[in-house]
Amino acid sequence: DGYASMKVSYAAQGKTGWAGAVWQNPANNWGTFDGGYNLSKAKTLKFWARGLKGGEIVEFTAGGAAANYPDSDSLTTGPIKLYDEWTEYTVHLDKYQMFYIGTGFGFTVKQDKNPYGCEFYLDDVRYE
Repeated sequence: DGYASMKVSYAAQGKTGWAGAVWQNPANNWGTFDGGYNLSKAKTLKFWARGLKGGEIVEFTAGGAAANYPDSDSLTTGPIKLYDEWTEYTVHLDKYQMFYIGTGFGFTVKQDKNPYGCEFYLDDVRYE
């Protein structure tokens, strides 16, 4: 489409059996710093994703940090099998407490689900 997107490459190596990334406010905040956003008026979390080949399995998350300033909730899409074409995903937020979220979005890729590694793309992550 001519716009920049994020490419994620997972090699499926190492002893932990998984890898992931999260976007936090402030950076590296696992609930130890004040920095959450009140997202309680948001109805959905939406994002676009696609696998390089299709069949890549990725779990997407938000919230979940816990310490002195914990996120008010934690959500996961569960494992999603991606297609090889752009697909928009929508997470409805009506059952979540989104009044204090410092960990706004993340993903996890597991070795047992992607034993040969995988590549996928993310774009246009947003709360609406």
